[in-house]
Amino acid sequence: MSDQLSILKGEIKRLGFVSNEKISLFGYFTGNEKNQTDALSLLDDCDTDEEKCNYLRSLISQPGTFLET
Repeated sequence: MSDQLSILKGEIKRLGFVSNEKISLFGYFTGNEKNQTDALSLLDDCDTDEEKCNYLRSLISQPGTFLET
């Protein structure tokens, strides 16, 4: 497992995503180093855990269905 994927996995678990979100995010990042690199770079710009959750959810949401928590 790459370092980037390990970091993302840790963040996803730490932020408390529900099972289906976690699985979707894992699928989004598996085997896609560009997505991993981009996400880590952008997560660094998020100031709060809520921003991180909203950003990560936007990656797996269908257009127009993203709801902020």
